[in-house]
Amino acid sequence: MSDDQARDLLLKLARALEHFFLESNVRQLALETHGRPGWKKLEQQMLADEKMKAQVRSIFQPLYENIEHATEDQAISDAIEKLLRTPVKGKPN
Repeated sequence: MSDDQARDLLLKLARALEHFFLESNVRQLALETHGRPGWKKLEQQMLADEKMKAQVRSIFQPLYENIEHATEDQAISDAIEKLLRTPVKGKPN
């Protein structure tokens, strides 16, 4: 796999992880605060919240920058290692 292919794959992985993180936080908040039928509609509204999206994006942006600027196999491998070992800190408000 070329460096560019590995970088593209890692970016896709990071973006998927970001989306799952956002969904998880929204679902958890909806269920904790409302715990009622119809929570799915609330979840969709919250997933559309631009402020929440921006907060989650700010958590992941440094990772994207590290991956995009990696120029060697080792740098890409290091970014993968960091992604897999670093816990995501913070929850969107």
